[in-house]
Amino acid sequence: MSKPISSDDRDRIRWCQFYFALPGEGVATRFPTNDAAVSRVLEVRWPSGVMCLRCGSAAILHFEARKKFHCQKCRLQFSAKTGTILHGSNLPIRKWLLAAEYIITCHARGRAADLLTSHQLKDRIGLSYKVAHARRKDLENDLTATKPGLISNCICVEPVRLPPDLVPWSHEHLMWCRQQMKKKPA
Repeated sequence: MSKPISSDDRDRIRWCQFYFALPGEGVATRFPTNDAAVSRVLEVRWPSGVMCLRCGSAAILHFEARKKFHCQKCRLQFSAKTGTILHGSNLPIRKWLLAAEYIITCHARGRAADLLTSHQLKDRIGLSYKVAHARRKDLENDLTATKPGLISNCICVEPVRLPPDLVPWSHEHLMWCRQQMKKKPA
């Protein structure tokens, strides 16, 4: 029988699981342009193709120059960001994904207290302090939600395979995560 784990240990397991699911080549390489990042968001939000947020219609036009979609049925105009954590932000989607990768890495490596400051994020991603501070809070809230959010679904693309005899969310699971972290290059 496995001994119970603390909420801090559960959080550590969650951050490690996110970290193990990050693309091996890194988010910057997987999504080299903002267009690639936008394509990934669209793929995650609408796996069967873009649908109207209001009426659910698939009769959608894409205004490339304005980066907007237009529903031919109800005339709603929306973007990849509409109705998401990204909504209302002028920050390119790629920078959101890069910031999320950095946040996940800091938490998984147990270095969040040392490395995960708004100043560090500002310097790492190339943002103003004000934007870095606001987005860091938004991303941490999205990543720690009980249900996986848009950002984690966009960047956590690798399957995480636990050993078949491992009880998920147990002390043994935490020990397994720590061993895997030692094996994975920083």
